[in-house]
Amino acid sequence: MARRPRNPGAWVFESYGDDPGAWDLAKEQCRRALYRWASVERYGTYTDLTNTVTAIEWPDGAFTHHGKQIGFLLGQVSMEELDQVEDRPLLSALVVSQDDDRMPSGGFWTLLRDELLIPVPASRDDRQIVWAKELKAAFEYYGTRDPDTGNVTRPSS
Repeated sequence: MARRPRNPGAWVFESYGDDPGAWDLAKEQCRRALYRWASVERYGTYTDLTNTVTAIEWPDGAFTHHGKQIGFLLGQVSMEELDQVEDRPLLSALVVSQDDDRMPSGGFWTLLRDELLIPVPASRDDRQIVWAKELKAAFEYYGTRDPDTGNVTRPSS
């Protein structure tokens, strides 16, 4: 759970690539997909997400620009969902790597540590615990919202 920083990094407000309109549409597609995943308590891989976000090109899939494009997308969408007053879970907790860990990549942990100033555990097991709590909170919070409007459609459990 986190709050939006009062002065987030400049990257939060920048478009990625040379088409700001396509970037904004990609963020909206990403947000809607993650809300839908949360509503059925599902998480997916970075590749699953790139297959859903069609407004921008993914020539190397989730590894486009060495993973920077997907990281930028998830970072911005997550930051936009946070509030300066209310603690909210990170929406990007719903996206994991395809490897055996099946946990968020380094960008997730960097966002927590460097932008949100939340301590990140050093051990894999402790990170697993932190992520599981964040994932559960994301299901409960975002799963109650309409993917198109973000409005609450049902009370949280």
